[in-house]
Amino acid sequence: MSATRIVGIAGALIALVPGFAAGAPAKNTSGSPAPAAAPPMTASAPAGGTLGSIDQVTAAQIATTSSKDIKAALALVPTLVINETGGQAGRATLSLRGSTAEQVLVLVDGRRVSRSPSTAFNLNDLAVPIERVARIDVIPAPASLIYGPDAVGGVVNIITRATGTSPAVGVSYGRGTEDEQRLAGGVQYGFKKLGFSLDGHWLAGDGYRENGDYDQKSFAVGLAVAPAPWGLDARWTSLSRGSGASGTLEHPTPEARREDALDGLSADVLYHSGSGLHLKAGVFSRSQTLRLTDPAPSAFDPSAAAAPIDSRQKDSSYGFETRLDFARKDIELYSVGAEWVSDSVALDGGEEHATERWALYTQDQWHTGNWSAVGTLRRDEHSVYGGRTNPSLTVGWGSGGWKLWAGWAKNFRTPSSDELYADGQFAQGNPDLQKLETSESYDGGLELAGGWGRVRLSAFNRRVDNMIIWADADGDSVYRPDYLERATVSGWEAQALYRVSDSIAIPVGYQRLSTRDEETGERPPGAVKSLWRAAIQGTGTSLTWSLEYAATNREDVLPGDGFVNATTINAALAWRDTIASVPVRLSLRAENLQDRDYETVAGYPMRGLSWFAELRVGL
Repeated sequence: MSATRIVGIAGALIALVPGFAAGAPAKNTSGSPAPAAAPPMTASAPAGGTLGSIDQVTAAQIATTSSKDIKAALALVPTLVINETGGQAGRATLSLRGSTAEQVLVLVDGRRVSRSPSTAFNLNDLAVPIERVARIDVIPAPASLIYGPDAVGGVVNIITRATGTSPAVGVSYGRGTEDEQRLAGGVQYGFKKLGFSLDGHWLAGDGYRENGDYDQKSFAVGLAVAPAPWGLDARWTSLSRGSGASGTLEHPTPEARREDALDGLSADVLYHSGSGLHLKAGVFSRSQTLRLTDPAPSAFDPSAAAAPIDSRQKDSSYGFETRLDFARKDIELYSVGAEWVSDSVALDGGEEHATERWALYTQDQWHTGNWSAVGTLRRDEHSVYGGRTNPSLTVGWGSGGWKLWAGWAKNFRTPSSDELYADGQFAQGNPDLQKLETSESYDGGLELAGGWGRVRLSAFNRRVDNMIIWADADGDSVYRPDYLERATVSGWEAQALYRVSDSIAIPVGYQRLSTRDEETGERPPGAVKSLWRAAIQGTGTSLTWSLEYAATNREDVLPGDGFVNATTINAALAWRDTIASVPVRLSLRAENLQDRDYETVAGYPMRGLSWFAELRVGL
């Protein structure tokens, strides 16, 4: 990050802060209160204007499943599918209710971390260790009205523990299959109204495929200043990874190497009055540099050798965001917000593409008696694709443990830098993508909750015009993006959580999907048709355990190779205690107990039976 940009951010902060007086503790950057304990698969909690469709993964669930990363923590969410291309050395992207990976917006504390200006975020690039995660909100419904364009399919918001002033320290070390090693540590310290946190994370292993090794390091620094009624929250994250790039089974790349470096800085001024007035205003900067080298790439034409590859790409983004909330007792919460973002991508040969966008939005959350409603209106202006106004409305009713809701929204997405300019061996962009991807969505459902648990049924329909998909249309094993004139994704979900006792819970989820190209009537290859997610989990005083089942059924692509139907069973066991007043936790997690051969992305096999054991000392 350049000194000029750092000085610019500091200057903007000085202009934003009217002065520091004494006072209240800082909140996290999402502006959310500290999360309360909640069971797995909770639903229908208001978050960011969503009355109905929301799943939460809490810190308690992360501990019960002995998750070492975000992928394991999300394994039981019944509205979500993770698509992987080679384990930690490859890519792991998300799909919500049949969406493409580019239609899912990934946030940390309410701010996007997706590689700008692409939204197909690689979960392996997350610079926040799992120990720092307080909860994960999964909104499997369009949410562009608040979070900006690219959330056509939904949002995954990773909320971290706020930087506090209480002293705390912790360290974790683990080992697993293929010589996988993980070392994570964090420290927090405060002085009067100043809080500081530092987290470090190292992950390395040989990988389960040839040329699938990886070595990854990340750091995160947090600073919080809390004079009432003002507060300041600043964070810096950095990640670097070197890894192999295995390629597909049909076209392996045993000598290809990938280098990945990310850097991000954000700072927010917060104001919380006693009269229900809340302000959040901040600046941010993030960048990512990718390099791929391959001295002997696979040749699609056996008669002609392929030229060596040495490609670089740098994506950068910086901007300003603000939101002001007015609360009127317990009846209404009115919000207005604005953002300005500058994105750029620099390719090999000095070619650079830059865009700017700004947006204004307003939201009214209203509640009286048993009825609630959330209405949102947003206006976006893009330097290339012009302006667009999108509305949404959700209405809900609740009484005696029952909840019903129905929602409608319009959203849009601009083509990403990868879709426009990618120049890889197996993926090439299409600069002729000059139309917006737009959608209109409907969502509704009902829920019954009580001391025994909860049951939720929901249905949804999303129509997407100019839907961008990657396909090997020429049969040369090179995937290129193009438009489907109109596609429809519809389906229904059923979720249940049964509390056998205070210490044992059984969450179950099922989803049925239908994705169609409206012009041809065909279903895209590899589209998810149905999925099951189920577990039985125990949380005792000193022992926690989890047995998990996941099944995903896809449209026929490669019959007989294990891609169409994938069923896996995972298990976790952990022991915790306090020794000399220091918390100690020993955990073991095993995945794919059946050692099943399967794929979540065609041509890229998933890992077989694996295990990971870890010792954690401190908080």
